[in-house]
Amino acid sequence: MTDANDKKAYLAAQSRRNLFIAGGLLVFVILVFFVTMVQMGRNTRGEKLKVLKDQAAAASSAAPASQ
Repeated sequence: MTDANDKKAYLAAQSRRNLFIAGGLLVFVILVFFVTMVQMGRNTRGEKLKVLKDQAAAASSAAPASQ
């Protein structure tokens, strides 16, 4: 009888460990996703700002000077 109880306890502990490992992996994947999105957002904003500055510089140099 003890062997059956020991096996049930072992399987229950193994199941809990597996759930904790799966939860940890899920949290890690979500963290990596959000960090990646933040980094991509920073790069996108920087590129947009650069394009807008270039356009403003081109427009100001192409516009005739009015006095």
